[in-house]
Amino acid sequence: MQQTIFIADDDAFLRQVYTKELSDAGYRVVAAENGEVAIKLLKKEKPAVIFLDILMPGQDGFDVLEAVKKTPALSLVPVIILTNLHQKVEVERAKELGAHEFLSKAEIKMGDLARVAKQFASSSSTHTS
Repeated sequence: MQQTIFIADDDAFLRQVYTKELSDAGYRVVAAENGEVAIKLLKKEKPAVIFLDILMPGQDGFDVLEAVKKTPALSLVPVIILTNLHQKVEVERAKELGAHEFLSKAEIKMGDLARVAKQFASSSSTHTS
């Protein structure tokens, strides 16, 4: 069965790039353009990995991360923060809220997302259905 990867990012171009890369790697991709849509979609989805931007209009990535960790069906799903924010305070807050990894958009190269998805999807498959 094809694993689902969830992406929440308000940048339409980046969502398209990430979706193509992950689709080409064999994943089913569900994408949201903001935190509010992400929270709604995640009530219906059980992804293997969630990639979250922090800076989004309305509910931000931290809000989505908190909602994910409070939802029993999603609480064990690995969450990867994917952002341009590099401040120590953001990294620490993400880790405190339960993020598994913190990636800089500026440093991501083609193939990195698929590699990270594979790494975390394979580790999450042992405790997700």
